[in-house]
Amino acid sequence: ERMFLSDAAIRESEAQNRKIFGNAFPALSLRHQTLWKEASLTETDGMMRLAITDLTGYKEYLAFHAGGSALAVREFEKLRAKQLLLQDVAYAFFGLLQAKENTQATGRLLHSAEERLVQLRERVRVGRSRQTDAIQQELQIASLRAQLEENQRQSGTYTDRLSFLAGAPVGELEFKDWVVLLSSRELSGYLSTLELRPDVRAAQESVDLSKGLIRIAVTDYWPRLDLAADYYAYRPDSKKNINWDAALVLNMPLWNWGARSANLDVVKSALAQKNAVLSMARRQSELEIKNAYRNYVSSKKEFEYLKNVLDLARQDYDLQVRDDRRGLVTSLEVVESLNRLNNAERAVNNGLLSIRLTAIELQLVSGAVPEEILP
Repeated sequence: ERMFLSDAAIRESEAQNRKIFGNAFPALSLRHQTLWKEASLTETDGMMRLAITDLTGYKEYLAFHAGGSALAVREFEKLRAKQLLLQDVAYAFFGLLQAKENTQATGRLLHSAEERLVQLRERVRVGRSRQTDAIQQELQIASLRAQLEENQRQSGTYTDRLSFLAGAPVGELEFKDWVVLLSSRELSGYLSTLELRPDVRAAQESVDLSKGLIRIAVTDYWPRLDLAADYYAYRPDSKKNINWDAALVLNMPLWNWGARSANLDVVKSALAQKNAVLSMARRQSELEIKNAYRNYVSSKKEFEYLKNVLDLARQDYDLQVRDDRRGLVTSLEVVESLNRLNNAERAVNNGLLSIRLTAIELQLVSGAVPEEILP
């Protein structure tokens, strides 16, 4: 819907431009006139008229130029809508990817827990383990199954979200290692592209448009020309020897009760507002770039720590399982170790999601268009 509205706004601006362009040229019309006079005299004229009124020349040029600025604003607004759509799609796509990754990780842990439960039950049968050890393992399995169900629910939610954004059902997606890598630019490099952001460029075009409207308002004080040329197809007998005529009228504005000055004040006030919006857009953009850059750098560092935690958790679980077979640790210690491994797996997936999303966000807030971001 956002893209449709943006396209509709662009078509409206294009139509306004064509209207301005058309109004800058004389209009051709067919005119019939019947004039009744005293003593039942009637005169009839039929003519082709080519005419233009309120002509200054410069105003028409300014109006067409302002129309171009208005169209540029709409184009940048559409580009911004595409960026926001990409951001929504990225959140849904990578959310779905994370849910799938969590499902796979939980499935692996569930398989390990079920294998251990089989072993525990055998050890309980021969009297080498307590019944409570098997129950503790069953509790953990139940928890993992509930977690698996939650992962699958999230997958369905994100799939429906993607279908909603795409406007069509989304089938089974083929995933790969979607790690969004960015060039190793410093913060200053991203800040240098601030002026490329569609919202900033749209705000700048709005300022240019307001400046153009001020120049147009000033021309209200200028003289105006009316030009007309008529060719007659038929005329009264008294004028039948005159086949054409032309007129040039100069209008000099003198007084209109302050309407022109009020209109000028209106467009000047609009310019002040547009300048404030442009300043706000630039400061907001700078803030968003700084935050996005900080989040991306922090996410990468945190992800490295989380991978180290996951490696240690896997080593810990393998050692706990080994010592459990030797009777060196309690069953509860093994269960707690598997819980730590589970938490580490999910934390790594969350960290990977954070890198993906912050990378997309950093590119978007620094002015990149979707075609530059998508692989």
